[in-house]
Amino acid sequence: ANDEILAERGSALLLAATGAFEAPRILLLGLGSRADFALTVAQDLMREAMGRCIDLGVRRIALAPLGVPSDDLERHLPALVGGVVEALRARAEVPGPPTDFEIRLSVAEPGIESASQALDRAASAYANQGVVVRPVLRRQHRPSPLRGAPASGFPHPRP
Repeated sequence: ANDEILAERGSALLLAATGAFEAPRILLLGLGSRADFALTVAQDLMREAMGRCIDLGVRRIALAPLGVPSDDLERHLPALVGGVVEALRARAEVPGPPTDFEIRLSVAEPGIESASQALDRAASAYANQGVVVRPVLRRQHRPSPLRGAPASGFPHPRP
């Protein structure tokens, strides 16, 4: 159907978020075949994802590590940061005022501290280009409201 995202690399679906999501929109991206996945692909996918966000005018971005298993995140962080930097460099070539971006990376709670340290190391290579890491070592958890309790944001759809 037209409203289903395909796994094919380059496919994308933009959805309005409701319920427990604090973001107004969710962008789903097709990552292609797991067999084709490599560090270079991770960097390309991150560049493409950031480019889409930039094209949509989004300045605050939260994302899952695109196709990277949580137990292999540290090895992929330099490629992911490289993809972000490539997208920002391409944006810098477009006329218009410079824009700051806030990017949050979703990491499994047991790996937050080591991922934060690895992210800091990966981003340090780009510090002279304005890439700054502000690690959050603890998850900022806000439990979903109980059914029937007043909810903030959008109301949950009823069946």
